Amino acid sequence: MPLGPSSGTNDGAVLARPPVAWYPGHIAAAERRLREQLSAVDVVFEVRDARAPFATAHPKLAEWARGKPVVVVMNRVDMVSNADREKWAKHFAAERNLAKEAMKKRKAGDMTVAEPSRTISATPVTWTCGKDGLGVAVLAKAARKLAKHVNERRERRGLLPRPVRCAVVGFPNTGKSALVNRLVGRRACDSAPRPGVTRQLRWVRVKSGSKKAAAAAASNAAHQLDMLDSPGIMPMRMDNQRAAVLLAAVDDVGEASYTPSAVAAELVETLRALSRDEQYYGGMTEATDALDKLASTYGMASAWQGTGEDVVVWLANETYQGDIESAARRILKDFRRGALGWLALERPEYN
Repeated sequence: MPLGPSSGTNDGAVLARPPVAWYPGHIAAAERRLREQLSAVDVVFEVRDARAPFATAHPKLAEWARGKPVVVVMNRVDMVSNADREKWAKHFAAERNLAKEAMKKRKAGDMTVAEPSRTISATPVTWTCGKDGLGVAVLAKAARKLAKHVNERRERRGLLPRPVRCAVVGFPNTGKSALVNRLVGRRACDSAPRPGVTRQLRWVRVKSGSKKAAAAAASNAAHQLDMLDSPGIMPMRMDNQRAAVLLAAVDDVGEASYTPSAVAAELVETLRALSRDEQYYGGMTEATDALDKLASTYGMASAWQGTGEDVVVWLANETYQGDIESAARRILKDFRRGALGWLALERPEYN
C-alpha cells in the first residue's frame, strides 16, 4: 500500500457514472417559501452534519441570510471521534480569526483585503447532539446574544420587546427538527433519522427550561425564542459529486437519489484515502481502524484488495447470493450505526 497524502479523488470504475443525483422540481418552491419566512428572522442556525462539515455547508446560505447573524451548528457530534471534533474546532477557530482580521482591515479602509468567503466564516460554531441535548442550551444563549440589538432598537423606539426569531436551516436529515424539539422541551416537530420527515415550515416558541427563567420569560418576551423549523433543502444542482456521495453515505439524502452500490464503493475508497492520510500525517487512526473492522466483520482478508466496488461485489457473493445492492446497504448501515467506529468523512487539513 503506497504511503503519501491522498489526492482526494478516486480512480475506480464507480466514478464513470454519477453516483448521486436528484430532481429539482420541488426545490424551487420550497426555497421560495423559506426565503419569504427568513425575511422576518433575527438569527439563522445552519445545521450541518459533523461527519461531513464541508459537504453539508449549504451553498445558498449567504444569499438566504441576507446579512443576518449565522450560527453554524455542528450536529451529530456523537457520531465522530473526539480527535475529529478537536481538529474541526481548531479549523473553525482559525478561520473565524482570519475572517475577523479581514473585516477589521476592510472597515479601516483597506479594500485590498478580500472580503471573507462563504467558507471562511466569521460566525460562531456550536457543537450539538440532538439525541441527548448536548449544546442545545448554548444555542439558545447564542441566539439571544446575537439578537440582543433587536429589542434594544425596539425599546429606543418605544416598542415592547418581542421574542427573538430564529430559523433552523440546512440539508435534509441533519437533525434540525430534533434540535428544535430539544429547545422546546417536547416533541413539537416530527423527527426521525431519515431524510424528508419535515415537510413544511413551522414556527414554535421556546421558553427557558428552569422555572425561574421561565417565569422571567413569561413576563419578558425578549427572553423567549420563536424557532422556525424548515424542511431540508437540497441545492438545485450539485456539481461536486464527491460532496454528493458524502451526503448519501451519511444518510442526508434519500436512497431514491442514489445507487447504494456506487455510494458504498465510494465510502470504502473515502476510508482508504483518509487512512493513507492518517499514515502520512500521523495523529489519527479512525479510518484505518474502520477498514480493519470492515474486513474482520465481513471475513475479508483485507479491505484494501481491489477497488471499493470489488469490496461490495465480494460481500455480495459471499453473503447475499450476488445481490450487490443488499451488500451495499449492509456496508452503509454498518457505517451509519457506528459498527465501523465513529468518524468524520472529511477532515480540514485533508480537503
